Amino acid sequence: MKCQTRKFFSWLLLIGAITIFVLIGLGLLDVPSASAAIRQLEESPNQMIYQARQSLKDQHGNTWQTIAFKRVRPDGNS
Repeated sequence: MKCQTRKFFSWLLLIGAITIFVLIGLGLLDVPSASAAIRQLEESPNQMIYQARQSLKDQHGNTWQTIAFKRVRPDGNS
């Protein structure tokens, strides 16, 4: 009984995944894309900072900018 139920849900999951991929491929599902500008800056000798910046719009049309960064110090710590 458990094996048949598990097999049924496995097939259901597979069919659902295939359906989603087909709808995305046909452009019928709106999947927002994301891209970020990556910047590499040298703050001081041998100290680098890497920044990823992305602009986003909220439901009111306001634009926000997100910034993620990683600083790598001369001793290798980040």
